Amino acid sequence: MSHRKWIGLLSLAMGIMLLTGVTAASAGSSVRDWIRHNATPLDDTASLRQAVGDAQIVGLGESVHGAAEELMLKRRTMRVLVEQMGFRSIAWEDQWTTGLQVNEYIRTGTGDLQALMSQLGGQWQSREVADALRWLRDFNAGRADKVQFVGVEYYLTGLLAYDAVDAYVASSAPERLAELRRHLKPIRPATSDIFAHIAKYQKVPDKQPFIDNARKVRDLVSSLPGDKAIPLNHARQIVSFYEHYSLSFADSLVYRDARAAENVKWWRDFSGDKIAYWAASPHVANAARLRIAVPPDPDWVFPSAGSYLRQWYGHGYLAIGFTFDHGTVRIDSEQTAVMPPPPPDWFEHPLGKAGIDEFVLDLRRPAPSPVRNWLQAPIKTRGLPDRGPGSYMAGSTLAQWFDVLVHRQEVTPTLSNQPDNREQAVVEWINRNATPLTSNDPGDPLDDLRPLRRIAGSATVVGLGESTHGSREQHRQKHRMVRFLVEHMGFRTFGLEHDFAHGVVLDRYVMTGEGDPRDLVAGMGFPFWVTEEMLDLVRWMRSYNETHHDKVRFLGTDVIALREMSFCEITTYVRRIAPDRLAEVERELAPIRPTPGNHTKWYQDLSPDEQRKLIQHAHRARDLVQGLPQVGPRLEREFVEQHARTIVGWYESFADFARSERELFVADTIKWWQRTIGGTIAYSAANIHSTAAPRVTFRSPGGIRTAEHAGGFLRERLGERYVSIGLLFGHGAISSNFERPGPHPISSPPPGLLDTTLGKARGPAYMIDLHSPAPGPVRTWREGPSTMRMIHPSYVDDDDGSGYTMSVGSLTGAFDALVYLRTTSPSRLF
Repeated sequence: MSHRKWIGLLSLAMGIMLLTGVTAASAGSSVRDWIRHNATPLDDTASLRQAVGDAQIVGLGESVHGAAEELMLKRRTMRVLVEQMGFRSIAWEDQWTTGLQVNEYIRTGTGDLQALMSQLGGQWQSREVADALRWLRDFNAGRADKVQFVGVEYYLTGLLAYDAVDAYVASSAPERLAELRRHLKPIRPATSDIFAHIAKYQKVPDKQPFIDNARKVRDLVSSLPGDKAIPLNHARQIVSFYEHYSLSFADSLVYRDARAAENVKWWRDFSGDKIAYWAASPHVANAARLRIAVPPDPDWVFPSAGSYLRQWYGHGYLAIGFTFDHGTVRIDSEQTAVMPPPPPDWFEHPLGKAGIDEFVLDLRRPAPSPVRNWLQAPIKTRGLPDRGPGSYMAGSTLAQWFDVLVHRQEVTPTLSNQPDNREQAVVEWINRNATPLTSNDPGDPLDDLRPLRRIAGSATVVGLGESTHGSREQHRQKHRMVRFLVEHMGFRTFGLEHDFAHGVVLDRYVMTGEGDPRDLVAGMGFPFWVTEEMLDLVRWMRSYNETHHDKVRFLGTDVIALREMSFCEITTYVRRIAPDRLAEVERELAPIRPTPGNHTKWYQDLSPDEQRKLIQHAHRARDLVQGLPQVGPRLEREFVEQHARTIVGWYESFADFARSERELFVADTIKWWQRTIGGTIAYSAANIHSTAAPRVTFRSPGGIRTAEHAGGFLRERLGERYVSIGLLFGHGAISSNFERPGPHPISSPPPGLLDTTLGKARGPAYMIDLHSPAPGPVRTWREGPSTMRMIHPSYVDDDDGSGYTMSVGSLTGAFDALVYLRTTSPSRLF
C-alpha cells in the first residue's frame, strides 16, 4: 500500500486507518518472512540445480550494467550450469561476429583477450567479464566437451560477416561468386568503422535496395548445397542489420529482441547444447510488453527476448534475475552512479528488508496469499542508471518476469579491464620514493625500516596487514617491523588475529617464561599460526622481556576459537567472589560450553532461532559476571569480564545472521586493552581486518561480501592515531588449504590489481609511504578505488590467486603505507 493511499484513508476513519495499517504491515512482514524462509545461499548448488531442473535454456539477467557483484554472481551461476548441469553454450548479448572470435579464444586459448575485450560492447569491458572469459578458457583446456560462445546480436555486424560469406561461396560454389558479389558489393562497409557505415546508411533516403541486396545474399547462400549453417547465419545477420536501421527507433526495439530470441533458438537447434543466455534483465525476463521509462524521451516498449523463448520452450526456458538493494554502478569509463535502496513500490524493496547479504530465491515455491499478491502485483523496478532516478521498468508481474532471483544487498562499480594510463607515473613515483628493504631476517639490523618512524608518527595503534596467512617472507618482515616498533618507538603490546583466551596463555609465557613455547604455539589451533615464524616471534618477545623492565605483552584480539579456558576462568572467579551466584552463572554457561569435536560446525548447523537462544545465554552470563561485587584485584576482574565478553563475541560472530560483530569485537578488545593495560599496540592481522577503510568488499569463489572491518572501526575511533600498513607480494608459494595445510604455488597477479602495479617498480622488496608528495596522476590513483589480492586460507587453486580479492574505495583511505615483497615461500608449518 502506498504512503499516499494510507494518508488518504486517514481522512475517512481512524479505525479504517488502523486496520489498513496493520494489514499492510502484516503483508510486508509475510513477504519478508517468506523470503527469509525460502532464501538459500548460492553455494547451496543443490537448491540452484533443483530450481533449474530440466530447463534447456537459462537466462541470466542483470538488473543494470556496471555492477561488479551482479557480474560475479552471474559467473558463479554460469559455473554451476557448466560444471554440474552440462550446459555447453553461452549465448551472449553481443555481436554474432565478435562471438565467433571469443569462441575461438575460449576453445583454443589462442588470441589476445585484451584485444577481444575491446571489441565487446562497452558494458562488457570490465575485469569481471574478462575473468568470466578466462574461466571458460581454463575450463575448456584439455576437454573434449568444450563450452561454446555465441553472440546473439547483429546491429554492429561488420566486415567479418561479409568476408566469410564471400569466402564460403568462393570455395563451395565459385560459379556463383560473381552473382554474390553483385549483391554484396553495394552493401559491404567501405571500412572497418562500422559506426561510420551506420551513419552513412541512416542518411540514405531509400533503404529498400540495401535490404533487397542483403536478402538476395542470404537467399543465394541458403540455396547452396552442403554444410552452410555458419555462413548462412552470417548472411542472416547482414539482413538483420539493414532491416534494423530502416525502422523507427520504437520499432527497432521490438525487432532487436525478436531477432536475439531467434538467434538463441537457431543456436539451440544447430548445436543441440543446453544454453546459458547472458544478457540484461530486460532481454532475459519473460515480459510480453516490457516498458522502460527514459525521461524526457518517450517510453521504450517491446516484447523481451525471454518472452519469445518462453512461448517456444515453455518451462524449458528459465529466467533468473540478478538484483540488488543499493550501491554504486559504473555508467562508463569515467562515470559512476549511486543507486539508493528501492522505493516501497519496486519489487526489490522486500528483498532488501530480508536482512540477508546474498541469496537465491525460487519464486515458484509455495507461498501464502500476501506473498502471492506481491508476486502477481504489477511490476516496477530499476531502469537505466544513466537516465537518472526517473527511469524505471514495468510491464506484467514479478512472477511472470522471473522464475528465480539472485539478490545481492550492496554492489560496487565494475573494474576496468583497460590498462591504467596513470600506471607508469605511479611506478616512477614508487621508484623515486620507496625505501628498499635490504633484509628479511628478523635478527638483522633494522636501519632499512627507519621510515617506519615517520609513517607511524604519533599512532597509538599500528595495523600490520598481510595478503595471505601463509607467506614466510611476510611474517618475517612483520617480525622485523614489530621489533622496530618495540625497540625504537616504545610499543609494548603485540596484538594478533588470534583468540583472546589462548592469547592470555601466550602473554603469560612472554611475561614469565611459564610453559614451553613450541607447545604453546602448537596450541594456537589455527594451522597457519603454528609455524616456525610465529615461534621465532614469540621467543623473541620472551627474550626481550628477560632483559627489560618495561615488558612487551601478547594480546589475542579475536574470537577465532571458543576455549574452555574462558568458562573455567569465569566459574573459578565466581566461586571465590560470589559463591551464591555460581549456580545461576553455571546454568547460563552450560548450554554454550564448547562441544567435543568441531564446535563451530555444530553451531553453524543450528537454525538462526536456535543460535539466538544460545546468544541469549551468553548475554545473560556476561551480564551476571559484570554485575558481581567489585571486590578483589581490578585486573583479575577485568580479565574475567573480558572472557565473558569473548564468549558473547564468539557466538555473535559465528551466527548465520552475523554482520561485523567479529570486527567490532576486535576493535573493542584493543580499546579495552589500552584502557586496562595501557601502551601502544602493533596489531597484526590480514589486510582485510587491519585496513582503515570504512567498508571493504571481499570476493572469493564462495561469494562476495561488503562489510566494516576492525581497522575501519579503529580509524573511526582513533583518527590519525591509527596507522594501517598493508603487505603484498608478487609470486612464489604459500602455505594454504584448511583441510590439508601445505605449500601451494601462486603466480603473478593479472593486470588491474594493486599487486601488479607494485610489481612493476624496481627492487625485490620495498616500503612506500602513501602520503609522500606526489604529482597529480599519482594522487588521483592513490585517492581512488583499489583492488588487491586477499588470499583466503582455503586457496588450493595453484594459480594467480586473483579469485580472492579485497576492494576499497580509496587506497590512502585504506592504508598509510605498503610493503611489497616480490617473491614468497611457504611459511614453515609444524
